[in-house]
Parts: sequence; structure tokens; C-alpha cells
Amino acid sequence: MGSVEFFAIISSVASIVVAVIAIWLALHQKKETDRTNIETRDLLLEIRSDAKSVSNIALPEMKAYGEAMRNYIFTSTEQERRVLTRATTDGGRRTSVAPVPVDDDNLIDALAAAASSVAEGDSYTPQQRNTAVRLLTKIEKAGLADDPVFPDLLETLLDAFAGSGQTRTIDLIDSLFSDVIVTHDGMVQTMLNFLGIKMLGGGIGAEKAKNTFLKYAEAAKELEMYPIAIAPLLVLERSSNNEPAVSEILEQLKQMDEVAITAVVEVLERRADPYKVQRRPDTETRAMAEKYRQFNSEYLETIAQMADPTFLAEAAAPAPAKKRRTRRK
Repeated sequence: MGSVEFFAIISSVASIVVAVIAIWLALHQKKETDRTNIETRDLLLEIRSDAKSVSNIALPEMKAYGEAMRNYIFTSTEQERRVLTRATTDGGRRTSVAPVPVDDDNLIDALAAAASSVAEGDSYTPQQRNTAVRLLTKIEKAGLADDPVFPDLLETLLDAFAGSGQTRTIDLIDSLFSDVIVTHDGMVQTMLNFLGIKMLGGGIGAEKAKNTFLKYAEAAKELEMYPIAIAPLLVLERSSNNEPAVSEILEQLKQMDEVAITAVVEVLERRADPYKVQRRPDTETRAMAEKYRQFNSEYLETIAQMADPTFLAEAAAPAPAKKRRTRRK
């Protein structure tokens, strides 16, 4: 075999190998392309599904919220008839009941309906909140806060808004009806609990919350329920390094009975654990709990001893030795 034939055979073999490699690459590329096409199709189907969800659910919600806010901002508080709209769900679409006229004669009834819709269930819509706020504003302007039913309705709304952390709404209610709140122990307690977290949490508005808290602490004195304000006040003054104020409050605490002091101890212990304050503690609640823990490390034993003078002695006393049993012969 000559050299020409040998190189021809080598070239043929090389051509076959290159052809096989080219075919394999083409098949592999086709396989990858098909897989990419399938993934792209699935992604487009998912995008299409999400787009339908947004267009059918989210956009109507946003539209309803925008309408509610426009009504809240631009609707005159002097118009004679208002429309209460209860949002319901009908096949995934938001619908409304027939308009209900609201004037000074049925404002309290309308507020009762609004308070019920806010309080029932685990949550409420922005529209339900705004409806309640508009009615409260109207009631204040109409001078109907002295209605015997009103304080109970106000307390229902206050509890709901405080429980969901509606700081601006709470501030508005305080500005409108603080003279009503300070005369009812349930609402004073709600305000002290809510404001205690805000002023010790260190977030935006902490200073304003502190001033409002001090106002309701004075109201608690008048209602003979001052002990519920003492724990936050102690932690507040200690976190501000105001030792004279801490000492003064402790002296006041010494003059109280055992039941009141025990209640203060329970508050100090409970609020040092953020999970006993909120199911899912936020940043403010965690910051507040940390301040309680720091205070408790210095003062809790001292306060507990005020209620039970044997507290430290019992805690430090060694356990009684067990008596040895002798076996009878």
C-alpha cells in the first residue's frame, strides 16, 4: 500500500469521526433547545397565570383602596348624606351593597355597624377602617360623644386598631376623644398598653407616644388603676438613666398593697418576653422587651421583695436535707 492510499484511509476515518461528532453535537444542541423551549413555555404559562391573578384580584383591590382613600381625603364632612359600602366577594369580584344614607340621626347606628364589621373576624379592610374613621369624625363634629352607647363602640374600635398597630388612627382617635377615653378604665388600659410599646420600642413617634402615655398615666391615677402604668414608667426612666425618677416611683410603689405590687411584677416579667406580647414580635416589641430585661436584671428582685419580704430569703435558702431512714432490725 502506497503512502497515498494510507493518507486517503486516514482522511476517510477522520472525516467519519468528525461527522459523528457533528451529528452528536447537533442532537445534543437540539435536546438542549427543546428543554429550553419547554422551560420557557412553562415560565410563560406561569406568567400568564400570575397576570390573570393580578388583573382579577389585585387590581380590583387596589382600585377599591384608591377609591376609599379618595373618598376619605376629598369627601366633605359637611355633606348631609354619606354612603356606607360594605365590601363583599361575589365570584372573585368586589361588589357593594346598596347605599345607606347617614345623617346625624343615625350616626351612632352606622358606627355600631362599622364597629361590628371591624371587630369581627381576624382582620378588616382599609375601607372598613376609613368608614369608621369618617363616622368618628362626624360624631365629634355633631357633638354626639355623650351618647350612652358611644363609649362601648369607641372601645371596640380602639381595641381593634391598637391590636393591629394602627398608630395614625389611634393618634386621630386620641385627638378627637381623649376626654372620653380618660374616663373609662378599659380604654385607658388599651392606650397604656399600646403606647407603652411605642415609647419603649424606639421607633418613629416614640417621643410623641411618651407624651400621650404620660397623659393616660395621670388618668390611670384618677381611675385608681395606676399600677398598670408603673412598669412602663419604671423601664422608661431607667432606659433614660433617670435614677432619681426610678427611686421616686419605687417609693410610690412601696406605699401600695401587695396585690398592686404583684401585678407590677407580673407585667415586668411578661413584657420581658416579646412572644408573650405579640405572636410575631416586630422590631419595636423586641426593643421594648430588651429594655424590660435590662431593668429586671437590676430591680425585679427588689420589687418582688416589696410584695413578699421572704422572696429573697426563700430563693437563697438551701433545700432541707433529706432524713436518712434507718432500717429496723
